Amino acid sequence: MSKASLASSQVLRERTMRELQQFYQKPIAKVSAELFGTLIVIIVLAFFAIRPTLLTMSQLLKDIDDRKKTSEDLSKKIATISTLSAEYPAVKNEVALLETIIPNTPDFDGFMRRLEKIAANNTLIIESIQATQLPKETTINDGINTGENTAPQMTSFVISINFKGEYAKVRNTLNDLVMMDRYVTLDSLTLNARRNDLDNTNVLYTTANLHVVYYGTPPPTQKKGGT
Repeated sequence: MSKASLASSQVLRERTMRELQQFYQKPIAKVSAELFGTLIVIIVLAFFAIRPTLLTMSQLLKDIDDRKKTSEDLSKKIATISTLSAEYPAVKNEVALLETIIPNTPDFDGFMRRLEKIAANNTLIIESIQATQLPKETTINDGINTGENTAPQMTSFVISINFKGEYAKVRNTLNDLVMMDRYVTLDSLTLNARRNDLDNTNVLYTTANLHVVYYGTPPPTQKKGGT
């Protein structure tokens, strides 16, 4: 390259540098650079400041929707409860009768009082009463105990009654037993007629095995011993 060309390039470079320096020294150039930097800072700050706000708003909207759904469900339940409350007086007596027929406890003493009253009304002689498992007087609200068959359920205890009397009295007694205000089923019945030599009458010796139903914890099962 000739000396003239090198000199021309050097002159052009120096002139370009002077023009750039003059441009950046002008107020409009300084303002443009500062404005550009300010815009970048604002954008960065806006991103980090607005993003959590947007996330919070999104979560709030979700919470509002969830609470609205919960409120609607509660309104439906309240309406159902109100309907049941309005209908309960009409079936109150039936509910009380159901609790008497199938109590939530074995109520062994209550059953024995009923049995004694039936026998007295029919002037019948009860010779013996046996229960295969004496039920524990617990309710369904006493909690679930550990062990076998402890969950509340429809269950019963078995009672065996031996009594004697004339045919009509035995028949009426058996009818009163199954018709009492307690759910009782007759599992088995054994009748043995004998003649009373004193008054020359027939006497029925009766054994009745009854299932007395209740809703609660079943009686404990008997464990069989192994060999």
